[in-house]
Amino acid sequence: MQGVLLMDQIPPVKTIEPLDGFIGKSSSRSDLLALNQDLETKKRTLKVARGELYPTVSLAGNYYLKRVGFQEPIDWDLELSLTVPLFKGGSNLAGIKIRASEYREAELEYRRAKRNIESFVRTSHIQLQTALAQLAAYEMAFKRAERSYRLQVEEYRYGLVNNLEVLQALNTLQEAKKNLDHTLVEAKLNYLALRVAAEDLTSP
Repeated sequence: MQGVLLMDQIPPVKTIEPLDGFIGKSSSRSDLLALNQDLETKKRTLKVARGELYPTVSLAGNYYLKRVGFQEPIDWDLELSLTVPLFKGGSNLAGIKIRASEYREAELEYRRAKRNIESFVRTSHIQLQTALAQLAAYEMAFKRAERSYRLQVEEYRYGLVNNLEVLQALNTLQEAKKNLDHTLVEAKLNYLALRVAAEDLTSP
């Protein structure tokens, strides 16, 4: 079985967009839009249920090409009808209560999802800010350790330090490199988590 080479194609994260930008993007998440569409549907359904309480008026007209008898001189007529739902009020009110309850439930679900998404975006943004601050500190520590190691190697050539001091400087350099790499990966993961939370599907 041939192994698969995994490549990190995410560029190093150095800066971060303002939180408001990610909050704005999160409001267009597909799941949030679906909940909002469901809320609008429930709202329209409630309006239809309420409209069933009102009387309805209809107007119908006829035009005749030929008539016989006493109606022969009349070419057209109109019929106006008014329907009042007197005996359907109870069932209509029950339907309105059900639709109103469904609308409130959909509204609460939408607000809850929006709060949770915004909270997740804020948390991810803070975690990324923290990781970037740590990354800057570890980059500085690595550069200092690298410079110290080079100086130790140079002084060892001239017999100014012993090999134990060189090894200690090497260990410090390796530890600084490990911390730097770990924090770099953590920053990238936090960056991806923030983009997922905001459903930012643009290229990195």
